[in-house]
Amino acid sequence: MSARALAPHLVAEIQKRIAPDLEAIAREGRLAGEGVPRLAPLRQLVTRMRSARPTLRAAAVEAVCQQLEGDASMESGVRAYASRLALAARTSSALADLGLLPAHGLFTELRQRVFTRLLPSNRPPHELTEILQFVFDPIDATWLDTIDDAQLGRLLALFSPDTAPAMHAIEHGALRAIDLLAHRLAAAGEDPVLVDFDPAALDYESPFLAQAEHVLRLTATLRTGLERGSATDDAGDDRHVRVLLTQCREATARIRKRTPQTGATIRLTYELERIEDLIARLSLLLDTVTRDTALASAARTALFRRLVLAQGEIEQIGPLLRRGSYLVATEIVSHAGRTGEHYIARTRSEYGAMWLAAGGAGLVVAVLASIKVGLALLAAPPLVEAAYFSLNYVGGFVLVQLLGMTIATKQPAMTAAALAGSIDATRPKETRELVETIQCLVRSQLAAIGGNCLVALPAALGLSLAFAWCFGAPIASVTKAHHLIEEIDPIHGMAIPYAAITGVWLTLSGVVAGYASSAVMARHVPERMRRSETLRRRLGEARLARLVHFVETGASTVMGSIALGVLLGSTGTLGHMLGLPIDIRHVSFSSANLGLAIATLGMHDAHVPRSLAGIAGIGAMNLAVSFSLSLGLALHAKRARLRELPTLTRDLLRSLVRELPAWVLPVRRELPDGSA
Repeated sequence: MSARALAPHLVAEIQKRIAPDLEAIAREGRLAGEGVPRLAPLRQLVTRMRSARPTLRAAAVEAVCQQLEGDASMESGVRAYASRLALAARTSSALADLGLLPAHGLFTELRQRVFTRLLPSNRPPHELTEILQFVFDPIDATWLDTIDDAQLGRLLALFSPDTAPAMHAIEHGALRAIDLLAHRLAAAGEDPVLVDFDPAALDYESPFLAQAEHVLRLTATLRTGLERGSATDDAGDDRHVRVLLTQCREATARIRKRTPQTGATIRLTYELERIEDLIARLSLLLDTVTRDTALASAARTALFRRLVLAQGEIEQIGPLLRRGSYLVATEIVSHAGRTGEHYIARTRSEYGAMWLAAGGAGLVVAVLASIKVGLALLAAPPLVEAAYFSLNYVGGFVLVQLLGMTIATKQPAMTAAALAGSIDATRPKETRELVETIQCLVRSQLAAIGGNCLVALPAALGLSLAFAWCFGAPIASVTKAHHLIEEIDPIHGMAIPYAAITGVWLTLSGVVAGYASSAVMARHVPERMRRSETLRRRLGEARLARLVHFVETGASTVMGSIALGVLLGSTGTLGHMLGLPIDIRHVSFSSANLGLAIATLGMHDAHVPRSLAGIAGIGAMNLAVSFSLSLGLALHAKRARLRELPTLTRDLLRSLVRELPAWVLPVRRELPDGSA
């Protein structure tokens, strides 16, 4: 709400309430003394402005401004208070640290925040961080966002010091913070972890080292001007510093662009984030000390907002965990795009191959389901049984992977990187590429589910009938067959909730696969294997080349298959042991189980229509949970925000209405070069 739109009677009413607070601040400012003045009056004023209803917060700020502008004596006292505060406060540490990622790492920072929540900090009371924490509550950053920059800048100008020594103290603190940030940026930019991912940077002059040198020259010039009481800002040096900071940004962007090929580690992502933080804060502080008064005023307003926000989060665990989860998400999706693309059929030939691969996997699933029924007959101890089931799943999934087949519902879990690659972080509203990727993914998923289920059900039925012909009894006993039917009952059983748990496990297996893929490339495992003389002697050149190729292309999905097999094989047993209502339902295995039950009970007693409805519900829940979590991971890795999801949802619905056939079949014609 702009100042002009505020009702005068509201402003006048609020003025009456805040006048005593402003007078208390003014009296404190007129008192002679050293050290930090009493902060209670300032805190009371902030509390009174914050306590106003959201629609009246702008009116409260306007009331403070008008009160000071209309009372010269009160304004003089408030400025004197600000001068005392500026002379006593130590500002450089807060300006250089508050809100920035620390050099000691995320986990150390998390431990420190937990400890700080138990015991107060040991910072001296004249530290700006301590002053901000006393005056402002964490919620203040929220209500300050409702105040426009012009009004907030006007308020800050009225609370600025009225003496040259106080202003010089603030500027000296800013210059010291600029020096600190420049040195930290130089050290961070030359960290070996960055050089490892951009070795060509060693052949050129480092912008990180150069900016520190030029920043020191610039701040020395500015200090000389402060001491002489004259403006001696060297505009040329300032421009060169900003050019060097731009080159630092380009260096980090170059490393980020290469992560789909090189992979990424949490430490690399952390260092890149920290460098970008340092550059942004350094640029902002340079703006605050410029001789362009308009730019300096806007920069000080922006800096004030960031400091208030950062002090509100200084003891909070949630913001740090969110940033940590972003680092993990970025590592997971940084290199796994090629793995995800393998599960997306974009052309007609790929669509046909998906059906064949899914059909082959359906045969394997039928065998795995039959083996699991046999393993259950062993009545092994719970943990042993969980191990048996897990080994059965792991062996089957790895076999499917090695044979180039596809198991339904693994696709969304493996395609977070491909989805992330379709998200343009700089133009989040342009979602066409992402919509087309989702469209291809859904089409591929339907093909995989169809191929799996249409083969797994009759294959399991045939296996059980063949087993009965050879051994006189089907694979599943009557009791077991009824139990298999109950497991997929969508009405009276827990099939759908258990299918949701399976969707979570499918996503987690994709996370493991993405992490492994990125870690293998980021740690240069294939190249180091090629250089290993021990491996070359023991395996020979040809075998070593095949092993390296497998590590590059298949090791990550094998790791994901192992993780998924262990999760699916142990969930039901562990849930039973712990007394928790958890189990798994997978659409492909449910189809095979129905085939085994039909072989024992017949079509009528197997309640085929209801069982097929249960399988459809299980498949839908598997797909919905796995897909939504994978998409969330991709959005998080690209830092797309929830407010952008309505745009994506609208475009998806529009595509579904206008291009419904393309969601089911690859209707686009294939070009001669194989593209669509």
